[in-house]
Amino acid sequence: MKVQSDAVLEYRPVSVATGPVKEARTTDRVGVGAIVVIAMVASLGVVPWLGISMFADEGATIYSAHLSWSNLWAQSEHVDLVLLPYYVLVHFWILISASIEWVRALSLIAFFATLVVIGCTGLRIAGRWCGVIATVLGATSTILVEKALNARPYQLSTLAVVLCAVCLFRWLEDGRIRWMWLFSCAALLATAMQLFALFAPAAMFVGVLAVRPELVSQRLRAARGPLIFLGIPAAIWLIAGTSQVGQVNWIAKQSLESRLLAELRGPAIGQFYDLVLLGIGVCALVRIGLLFSNHRERAFFERVKEDRDVLALTASWAVLPTVVLAMVSFVHPLYASRYVSASAPGVALFAAFVCVRTFPRLLGVRSGYDRGTRGTAGRGAVIALIGLSGAALLAVGYFQAASALQEDLKGPILYAAHHAESGDVIAVPDHAITSVSQYYLSRSEERRLPLWPQLGVGQRYVEGFDLVARPPFAGKEPRRVWLLTDNSVPAVPRFERTLEDGGYVLVEDKKFVGSSLLLFVFVRPVTALSVPSPGATVSGDRVGLVATATSPFGTGVSKVQFVISGGPFRRKVIVTAQPYLWATYWANWNSISVPNGIYTVQSQASNSVGKSSSSSPVRITVHN
Repeated sequence: MKVQSDAVLEYRPVSVATGPVKEARTTDRVGVGAIVVIAMVASLGVVPWLGISMFADEGATIYSAHLSWSNLWAQSEHVDLVLLPYYVLVHFWILISASIEWVRALSLIAFFATLVVIGCTGLRIAGRWCGVIATVLGATSTILVEKALNARPYQLSTLAVVLCAVCLFRWLEDGRIRWMWLFSCAALLATAMQLFALFAPAAMFVGVLAVRPELVSQRLRAARGPLIFLGIPAAIWLIAGTSQVGQVNWIAKQSLESRLLAELRGPAIGQFYDLVLLGIGVCALVRIGLLFSNHRERAFFERVKEDRDVLALTASWAVLPTVVLAMVSFVHPLYASRYVSASAPGVALFAAFVCVRTFPRLLGVRSGYDRGTRGTAGRGAVIALIGLSGAALLAVGYFQAASALQEDLKGPILYAAHHAESGDVIAVPDHAITSVSQYYLSRSEERRLPLWPQLGVGQRYVEGFDLVARPPFAGKEPRRVWLLTDNSVPAVPRFERTLEDGGYVLVEDKKFVGSSLLLFVFVRPVTALSVPSPGATVSGDRVGLVATATSPFGTGVSKVQFVISGGPFRRKVIVTAQPYLWATYWANWNSISVPNGIYTVQSQASNSVGKSSSSSPVRITVHN
């Protein structure tokens, strides 16, 4: 008895050949057109958010791209070596325009190209619906949408990884060595843009090797050249990058629970996106369960055997990079969602392929193994409702991802510029945030804020502490200091303590997304000696001393003392004053307690926050 199955799609799967063949495929122009339209709509849809606030890493891009070649190379010896090719690329890109919208446009173009390529790949391996679903899932992938609005190299490396998948699929189809050379070139390009992107093409190859060991061994002799071409530079780049492994130490500061949750999600980041993928998985499992309950498991396994190349390549692409980084993270924390963003198209393609293989008739595909269409309409209505619900969730997640701020630095900078007073300065801790600050301050019509003095080129670390601890203000300290921090620079708390020790008090701590704006006000009290007058001669045991003292910002004067210098004395406290009238303090001093001679007298005031200051010295003569 012939086993029948409606889980078979008539579209020709990826076939394996032992040598070059000529392909007789007709282009599905409707499918390609739909894919291009979806990619265009998704790309244009995020344009309104292309100007959202920069975060510190993007500031590092802007700063590094403006460096001279010698300074950029010197910086790479300390930090961001693995991003050197990207900084060089952006250096030439900003020759056209240095606006953040234009710098991010590089990633947005890569986002569009990624969607088109992944959609056309899905169309090629399993038909129109596979291409369309893969494009939709790619276009609404939270991590891909975020990277499309990101002046960093992750979307560019993702595009290169997608091209790796295309080349590997073509190599499986016809075996021509040129595809393996192109695969190696694309993998090197992906690695040059983002070091951990190498795991994605490596995972694809490992997945294919696992299910096609004989085929790969047959072709391995011819593929040795491109694999060596890929392996040696990649290994050198990986070894060079390990010298700066300290750059990922920030990952260890995250809680273990949040890291594990992120590792479990892998490239499928986002609450609604995860829910849709979970729904696809549940529907597929239910469908497989029905096949087994109807004793059609043989047809199922035959279908899986035919599709093993696609399943192995896409599943390993989607899962293995996350697994590898998660395992390594138990030794040294390395996992971050940005490092597995190149696997997101693999997730989309795998889910799309599962959809069309699981429900071919509901997607309008007929197979010679179909048992008829009875009951299809009812099931189709249910699946259509589920599909519409999933589409709504994907749309909501898409807009949430596009509008989400990774770190708001624009808000605090413009807030400080708007509320700044004459004489204010703003302190920014490193070159990256400085670059962001200068960018927004230069475009602000508000009051320009001068920067707190920095180490400048003497400090080449783009993410290192860059503030001069004790600037040469020559006694003219700024009355107010704005401090912008995103808690990424360890030495900032030390700088805060330096401000407090120098007579400043924190009066405002305004929170923004991922950043804080702190306002410090100089609160050292002000005091002046009123009596005696300069040059006076005093005598007796009841010499009147009068001073004024105030403390700004409501801190209040806590104590006023009079001190004497001269002869054997150096700032000796001679008496503590008592409050008299508003801001006036007085005391009687026994001048007989000191030898006759010439002295200087000062008032010394302290306030409620422990800061003190002294008046200008007044010269007197003691004659008893």
